[in-house]
Amino acid sequence: MMNNLLRSSIIFIASIALYILPITRTNAYISGIDLIHNPIPTLDEVYLTIDNNDHDNYDVKIDPKTRSSLSQLFQNDYWGRSMDSKSSHKSYRPVTVLSLRAGYFLADLLRMNGLFVQRVINVIIHAILVQMVGRLHQSIFKGNASGIETFIVMSLFMLHPTHIESVVNIANRAHLLSLLFALASLDLNILLASFLYALGLLSCETAVFLYPAVCLTVLSIDICNRDDTIEDAKSKGMCGHIRHRLLRYSLITMITFAYLYLRHELDWIHIPRGLIRPAENPFYTLQGFDRILNYSFVLSIHLVKSFGMGFVDLVGFSHEFGFNCVEKIDSLQDARLFISLLLFVATFTFFVWFCRKPCSSTKTWTWCHERILLFLTFGAWMATLFPISGFIRVGTFISDRIVIASTVASSVLWTRIFCTVLKSSRVEMIGCNSKVKQVAISLIFLSASCPLWFKIQNRSAQWMHPVSLIQSSLETCPQSAKSNLEMSKVYSSGLFGVRTNKEKALFHIEVAQSIDPDYCDVHLQFAQSFVQSGKYLEFENVITKGIICKYTMMEAHSLFQQYWSNVLSNPSMLNNGARERYNVQFNIIQQAILHEKAGGEGVKIDVDSKGDEEL
Repeated sequence: MMNNLLRSSIIFIASIALYILPITRTNAYISGIDLIHNPIPTLDEVYLTIDNNDHDNYDVKIDPKTRSSLSQLFQNDYWGRSMDSKSSHKSYRPVTVLSLRAGYFLADLLRMNGLFVQRVINVIIHAILVQMVGRLHQSIFKGNASGIETFIVMSLFMLHPTHIESVVNIANRAHLLSLLFALASLDLNILLASFLYALGLLSCETAVFLYPAVCLTVLSIDICNRDDTIEDAKSKGMCGHIRHRLLRYSLITMITFAYLYLRHELDWIHIPRGLIRPAENPFYTLQGFDRILNYSFVLSIHLVKSFGMGFVDLVGFSHEFGFNCVEKIDSLQDARLFISLLLFVATFTFFVWFCRKPCSSTKTWTWCHERILLFLTFGAWMATLFPISGFIRVGTFISDRIVIASTVASSVLWTRIFCTVLKSSRVEMIGCNSKVKQVAISLIFLSASCPLWFKIQNRSAQWMHPVSLIQSSLETCPQSAKSNLEMSKVYSSGLFGVRTNKEKALFHIEVAQSIDPDYCDVHLQFAQSFVQSGKYLEFENVITKGIICKYTMMEAHSLFQQYWSNVLSNPSMLNNGARERYNVQFNIIQQAILHEKAGGEGVKIDVDSKGDEEL
């Protein structure tokens, strides 16, 4: 018992240290930046900070005068927009938003930087998850798992590189919380477990795919710790356990279906068409066989991420995988489909091997049926990857954060394989029982884990600064239009301590447009670059395109009004035909609005916004 407590304590401290170091320590990517007192928000963290005047999200604010009410918070999406808005991605995460608000309250009490405190909270949540995965392993394999095996399971889960972006970036906390509540609901009394499960659903919209894993895991914990014979099982075996747990399963099922029903009735499920572009998800609009073909490879990418443990990865690490990062599969002759086929064959082979021993009338219930149940449970955890299978339309394309729940299963599986191989080996110093052997196995395992530790340290450091993160993404995926656009913004604005460089800004925006000509976000960035360079005629043409693009319409319209109000109030400019040029641009915008109102399929504009009336 003491050894197990010691191992758990060591793993907990290591889990904290693993991520605390990169979020507090200055490194090559962020020289001269104080990460504790003045950290820089990275990407979507900008929308979740309370001191950002450019991107106010009143749901996370703590000032009673400015924050949203609880009723408003539960009607808004993760980014503070109404769930009924046509610009909402339907990411419904009120519990995660409340956790962020609580984090800022804590930071205010401690008089510390809010963003830093939020990142520390993420690290603590992840460290707790590591402990819960170890406890889950012990619960399922109670009579067939040594302390060293649980230690290895926790270590593998702790060191999984796909967790990085969810731990070090507060915008991805939702995926940690949903898994935390799901694991917490496995081994508690029925009412508390159901309440925690409901909190998980309200933490992240993808938590609904944990439903099969939760139900089958609870059943596995019950069945795999029985000591009944087949005769007993016939009368009170699995059916008896299901009856015993029927209320738990019923409550969880009712909560799940009530959650889905309400979201469906309120039209809070489907992402409005047009919000997801090729720059974010190039396969989003694929149909029929093309969709099945391409998403089978996308699913394979995520499976390899889960099982590869960072040693094997088909596409590498990037915060954005958009247009041309993963090329479309056009035929069955594409060699990449061999990976999907190989994974299918491996899964089938593993199932046959796993269930290789037949049932007998004298064997205990455990070895007769639990293997099939464990395989189904394992499959249910891997099924949490369903959102990126292509069967439903989601905005996510390729993302490490989607993989987190499946790494529970992959960590347990690799540990079982590792110890099974050692136990069956003819080498004398094997097994997982002898203290000497366990120490030897621990040292071998820790030595092999060192590369993962340093990989996490390096990748986490990249996430501490937007520029280093975007640069790393461009190294992995130079064909990302969105990453090129983000880099152009950095060079044109001089943000984050980077020197303004007009040439580099223009280069990256031109690259973004060449990659994806339909990526209309580039027009606003072109307009800002032309203003900085004094190319006003070019600006006039391109700012109009920025207004017609629904994703940049409001910001472009503000810039449009500011520019033309100055020009039209200048008599010398009017003599140069400014009024005529303004009328031309104004008519183009009006035609685009009429085209949208008529239901046109070409240029689109958000006619629900106030920009329509103002124009």
